[in-house]
Amino acid sequence: MLLLYIPALSQDWPTAPEVWSEPVLLDSVFNVPYKWLQSPSLTKNLDTVYLDMGEGIYCYIKLNGKWQDPVKLNSYINPGGVATRYPSISKDGKRLYFSGWGGFGGWDLWYSDWDDSTNDWSIGINMGPVINSESNDLYLYEVSKDTVYVTQSNRHPNLYIIDDFSGDWVKADSFWYHPIGGAEMYGLSLTENKKKMYFGKRRWEDEWAIDLCVTYWDTSENYWGDVFYLNINTKTIPWQNTTKRGGEFYPWISRNGKFMVFCSNRNAPVHPDSADNTTNLFISYMLIDENGDTVTTVDNNISQITNSFSLQQNYPNPFNPKTKIKLVIPNVETGHAPSLQTKLTVFDMLGREVATLINKPLSAGAYEVEFDGSNLSSGVYYYRIRTSDFIKTKKMILLR
Repeated sequence: MLLLYIPALSQDWPTAPEVWSEPVLLDSVFNVPYKWLQSPSLTKNLDTVYLDMGEGIYCYIKLNGKWQDPVKLNSYINPGGVATRYPSISKDGKRLYFSGWGGFGGWDLWYSDWDDSTNDWSIGINMGPVINSESNDLYLYEVSKDTVYVTQSNRHPNLYIIDDFSGDWVKADSFWYHPIGGAEMYGLSLTENKKKMYFGKRRWEDEWAIDLCVTYWDTSENYWGDVFYLNINTKTIPWQNTTKRGGEFYPWISRNGKFMVFCSNRNAPVHPDSADNTTNLFISYMLIDENGDTVTTVDNNISQITNSFSLQQNYPNPFNPKTKIKLVIPNVETGHAPSLQTKLTVFDMLGREVATLINKPLSAGAYEVEFDGSNLSSGVYYYRIRTSDFIKTKKMILLR
């Protein structure tokens, strides 16, 4: 008797062992009233982000450290009529993938190559009948030039590779039977070492929530393992039988896996005349990795490391119930203003903020702050300093 495993609609996945910081807006320029921002995709130097704004594909460019207003891409990408959707930039930044109407059935996947002679995107080219089905093909993530993941009808990803002999795309794997299949999937993104995949997944039984999830590569099975929820998903609040709060989806993970940009409609304002609301771009930083180790540096242009900063180990450690934390703000000669907005916070093992010790501009110098954990239970806690261009996290232990 042949038994087929069909994924259940209900999911009861555990929370991931890794811990992420409380998400914050990537920048106020991405807070566009009553506009859905979807599918953010950043270039490798982190100065350009492509996204779907509901009426076509736009890009934001960062100049002199400041994000500029959005620019709609040319008519090759946005031909008019039905808006194109869900952009994804290639690893080298020279090819843009997107979903457009028409071709082999419904929504098809297309790509456009950067034209150095015109300094703009060239004519869109259909990805062909192997990758595009008779249904809706909505999102493509490039692992390499010859390997891509594709989500079809938002249901599950398929893996395609280029055949060495024919040079054509062939389907190498389908994940409808895996936990990452089944319920609707909204985007996916892999770390550079291909050991972790992040994605948005609909959780049917909880008011149609969309949550951020992760799966780890199982080296013993040579395949993707179990699925876990991230700790930064929010409570879903429905509006007129449709999810209008607490959706987290379309994650973009940095190559080193230490920070993530994603879409969310948490705290989004509802339009006074309709159920429409807003999705913004948020950023979150990894505090603890899947092995339980603290993540102490973030080497990216969004939050660049400055070596003259210092966050020292608390003393005493372990402590009961008080301990002291020392930090150093660099001198003005480093190019900073006389005062630097600084935030020092304490988190528990689930990434929940339990105390804010500093949240104000600090001038250059050494500082010592006392933390009182009298109202907390015994356990491991993490303290983190964050400025405009420095982040560092350390672990401390409260023993009663």
